[in-house]
Amino acid sequence: MRTPQELRQAVDSMFRIRAVESPPDASGSRRIWHRGTGGAELFTVVDAQGLVLRQELTLFEELVRWDREHGFQRSEAQPVRAEGVASLGRAAGALETYGGADRFLRHLKDRVVAEVRGAPAPPRSRRERPGRPPRSGARSWLQQRWPLALVGLAAALAGSTLAWWLVGRR
Repeated sequence: MRTPQELRQAVDSMFRIRAVESPPDASGSRRIWHRGTGGAELFTVVDAQGLVLRQELTLFEELVRWDREHGFQRSEAQPVRAEGVASLGRAAGALETYGGADRFLRHLKDRVVAEVRGAPAPPRSRRERPGRPPRSGARSWLQQRWPLALVGLAAALAGSTLAWWLVGRR
């Protein structure tokens, strides 16, 4: 059996493998695969809006499944509770210290830790946050590249100032 430290290291080593992120199917669902160098893998299915539908976390030889409709499961027909399920408690210990920015790992972390503690998981998606207006699509070019635009503006200002100074010296 793996130590809690080995489980945490396995989760921290996960990264998204974009080469196997599936293109949207007919319904718009995508599949995203994260693989860690230390024995952890996460398989996530999201709908067309990016809402997580199902996740499967493998930590070495242990498997934790979650889906939107049934929560955590041992098998398709048998939902499990946090009490007495070693893999869910061990997964919570491994995920609890994850501080990265990956939204799929954070999603699973929030659900696993909340399930073990017996508390509701915090909402993560726009659909789960009542009253929040939907985003109006992709961010604009300026929102994505504002540092580059700022450098360009500074260069244009410096160039204009230099040209004005040179013209004024004649």
